[in-house]
Amino acid sequence: MKSHKFEFTVSSPSEAVVELSDEGLYVRFKSGVESAQTIVRSRWPLVAIDLDADGDVIGIECTPVPAEFGLTSVAKLANVAGPAETVSRARYLRAAPVAQNA
Repeated sequence: MKSHKFEFTVSSPSEAVVELSDEGLYVRFKSGVESAQTIVRSRWPLVAIDLDADGDVIGIECTPVPAEFGLTSVAKLANVAGPAETVSRARYLRAAPVAQNA
């Protein structure tokens, strides 16, 4: 696996959102952008990076949720770097539950 380091950009430091669910977490750096490519960094825990068509980071997925985590540790697992102020101003949200088929 290549050790290429990705970088994310945000239009404002509070744009980063960490979405938590029972299954895992997703760190979103850009909204309203479709993923063109997903790079899997590790399979357990699953750490994957979604990239847009220009190769910019849209978000990072981590499953399962680590027992203790912060935006810095998740970005480090994915080998992704970005503005330090984004880490301190990220919003943490509980993701909407996924509908279960009966």
